Amino acid sequence: MRLLALLLLAAGVDADEAVVAAPGLAEQRIVHREPAAWPPAARLAGVRGVVQFVILVDEEGRVAETDLVSGHPLLVEAARAAVLRYRFRPLFAGGRAVRFRSMIRVAVPSPFGPPAGKGRA
Repeated sequence: MRLLALLLLAAGVDADEAVVAAPGLAEQRIVHREPAAWPPAARLAGVRGVVQFVILVDEEGRVAETDLVSGHPLLVEAARAAVLRYRFRPLFAGGRAVRFRSMIRVAVPSPFGPPAGKGRA
């Protein structure tokens, strides 16, 4: 374990901290994306848009945290629910999978899912 910590320090990575990645890195590492549902209140109000988060991705590629950056209040929870189901290719530093933080954008309603009102949207 001590050798691993030394290798991570040599690679510029503290074993207990997440790597802060470039803003577009998370998008490039997605292996599974869930469509964001269009909340009924947002649909009635005609609100669509993009919600931005800074996410923490763990060593296994799962979203561990989301911090809201911007987005319409009617869309935030639907976008957060979707991004929590995303999966990412792990990021490696010093030969070890590490946690990383990156910015991600989630469109609501999702352009990746079925149209609103048709099945799962």
